[in-house]
Amino acid sequence: MSASLTVEVYYDYLCPFAYQGTVWLNDVKEKLGDQVNFVWKAFPLEQVNSSHGPEWTVWGQPATVQSFSRNQFAAAYAAEKQGPEAFNAFHTALFGLHHQDGKIPGKLETLIEAATAAGLDIDAFKRDIADPELWARIGQEYNEGKAKGVFGTPTLVFPNGTPLYVKMRPAAPDEDTLKVWDQVVAMSEQSYLAELKKGNPPIHHQDGKH
Repeated sequence: MSASLTVEVYYDYLCPFAYQGTVWLNDVKEKLGDQVNFVWKAFPLEQVNSSHGPEWTVWGQPATVQSFSRNQFAAAYAAEKQGPEAFNAFHTALFGLHHQDGKIPGKLETLIEAATAAGLDIDAFKRDIADPELWARIGQEYNEGKAKGVFGTPTLVFPNGTPLYVKMRPAAPDEDTLKVWDQVVAMSEQSYLAELKKGNPPIHHQDGKH
């Protein structure tokens, strides 16, 4: 058996493309099992789109400043402390609560709901969310992502250092899950292929009606 392929995935719970990408990657993992491993990395879009100036950071705000962006990643790290299965269950639940149910992923009640659905130890979860060391980790992962060429979510970074921004909506259907995965892996190995982008052809209306 070949060695497992480990891929970093930069994400934000607010991003609809990160949500669809997660649905797809969960399917990939289910089909390939130990052949592939995804390591999820925080990439807060609030930081990407910030107009506060270069010194302002999502992760550097004091506890008195409410930050839904910071909260969602701290919660993911808190879930991770309870094991990889706990993280995966929480990760999927929180994405679903936002993109299926319309709930704000950084609100404490939403985070608790996701943690409960994932079967986490809620007392430990609440305690860990407030750990400033987890907030600092957001900055570490964000800066690592920027240094690797990440600009949006979801971006997959392969072992050879190739970052690929994968935008799909909806997620690839079950029968195409591995086909798309193979295409993405192949592109990561083609250093000369810098970008592929679909155009948006105009919509043609019958009989000239709009």
